[in-house]
Amino acid sequence: MGHFARAQHEGGPRNGLLAAIEDFPEEKHHSVRELGFAEMPAVFGLGVLLDLDADWSVHAAESILPYHNNKQLRTIEDNRLQNYLRMIELQGAALQHNLAA
Repeated sequence: MGHFARAQHEGGPRNGLLAAIEDFPEEKHHSVRELGFAEMPAVFGLGVLLDLDADWSVHAAESILPYHNNKQLRTIEDNRLQNYLRMIELQGAALQHNLAA
């Protein structure tokens, strides 16, 4: 609905979504189930947390595994982000030039 949760400050120990996912299986009330995590480094990243005890988990894991920490996807994403940041930089420079003129 257009609302986002944000960290109160940047950085710090155990701050962020990935840290929360890594901590989640370690909490006592979740230790009954075995959980798996896959990270796909594309378009800001996608993380999938799987209940490895579920009937569907083998099929889901087989589908996701080729993309988990995939070097080619990470390279493409890094390139996309570099190009996006360069575009923002150029737009900022053009705006400054237009304001100065």
